[in-house]
Amino acid sequence: MNSKGCDKEVLRMLVLGPLPPPIGGTTVLLKTLVDDLARREDIQLRIINTGAIRKNGIRGAGKLIGTPFAIVIGATRVDVISAHLNDMPFAHLGLFTVLVGRLMGRPVVMRKFGGNPFRLGKVGSWMAYKVMRLANASLVETHALLREADAKRASNVQWYPNNRPIPVALYQAMELLSEDQELFARLCKGALLKSLDFDSRAWTEKFVNICRTLVSGRQIRPVGWFAHAR
Repeated sequence: MNSKGCDKEVLRMLVLGPLPPPIGGTTVLLKTLVDDLARREDIQLRIINTGAIRKNGIRGAGKLIGTPFAIVIGATRVDVISAHLNDMPFAHLGLFTVLVGRLMGRPVVMRKFGGNPFRLGKVGSWMAYKVMRLANASLVETHALLREADAKRASNVQWYPNNRPIPVALYQAMELLSEDQELFARLCKGALLKSLDFDSRAWTEKFVNICRTLVSGRQIRPVGWFAHAR
């Protein structure tokens, strides 16, 4: 048992990506993950907020210059690095991040939000391809991107869908409804069960397990849909 009273060894993790404000799909998704990680006793979290750089004057310029230095410094103090980015930041900042990880011997988990990084122009697509090839694991939002990554032989890519917190009230309702299976089937028609498949806590646990596997030196094996697609 570690000093925090947790049975698992504390995992030191550097997470970088855009956080609110502004409120948006990407920033909310990353905040959900960060909030889940921050509540865990087995995670020691360091965060680099890459949001609010564009159209933010001197402050944005300062963050643009300071972010690479923050990544390098942060990498020296953690066990694993994870970048959560979309579009061009995935190519540019992502490539810098995986190179830092390689140089410092830290595993890197990249997460790509939406879109297709292989359609960012010749240079951008090449950089995105290198990111997925060099990262120890890459998590993508869509099955379409998963198939394209597989076609490009980026075999360390896994599906990681958008997920959200499931209210406690929903679980309580499930318990009550489950006592009457016929009523349960009639009322939810699978919608509640489907929503539970995207519970952020379950996907956060999978994310942590991927990071722990990389830190321990074991190879990440594609699971689920991707394992059958190969």
